[in-house]
Amino acid sequence: SELDFVVALDSINYKTIASSVEFGGTFLFNGPGRAEFMRRYLDFLGYETEPLSAIFSPDETDICKGNTVSYEAASNGQALAYEWEFEGGTPATWTGPLPRIRYETPGIFSASLRVNNGTNSNTFSLENLIRVDNCTGVEDTAKTRFIIYPNPATDLIVIEIREPGDREVKVTIADMKGQQLISLSSPGESNNIIIPSNSLKAGMYIVTVATDNWYASSKLIIK
Repeated sequence: SELDFVVALDSINYKTIASSVEFGGTFLFNGPGRAEFMRRYLDFLGYETEPLSAIFSPDETDICKGNTVSYEAASNGQALAYEWEFEGGTPATWTGPLPRIRYETPGIFSASLRVNNGTNSNTFSLENLIRVDNCTGVEDTAKTRFIIYPNPATDLIVIEIREPGDREVKVTIADMKGQQLISLSSPGESNNIIIPSNSLKAGMYIVTVATDNWYASSKLIIK
């Protein structure tokens, strides 16, 4: 019929890789370049092979008031426009992939990003992402309370508690969507907590440590 067509790649010998508009034919070409060839051809026809999705990460999640957080968009697909909203931040909105937001008021705040490619859009939000403290007298950030090493990590991480509490220490690791992936408790007198991280996929995570005296979060990169 008029809808039938053939997609082919000339690699030494002429080989058909698909036939019919539904790509329902038999795949004869099994070389390593087949998937990339098909992706480019579908892009040429106007089919969306990489769905648009928004994602972002901050460089800090636990700060003192008056400090600035740098964000970075890492969206999939061909995003053409970026629209940010920052609860408690100045400015409260931003356009562009790399915003820098200042926080003047203590509290716990959310952030969201909407990306657009001219045809479709996608929104990604993180609730309770940024914790802003008064930090009166002493800088009251995660770095003064605990450190993570190695970071980036692969198989395991060590959390060194610099301000241990009297009771147990609770540690959680969540992805950038807020889904909790690891949760454990350790005696309050423990200064070093070793956590296997080989179950985590490559990417960025938020590590939260809570004692009876304080609560702080920091980012972790798994490679």
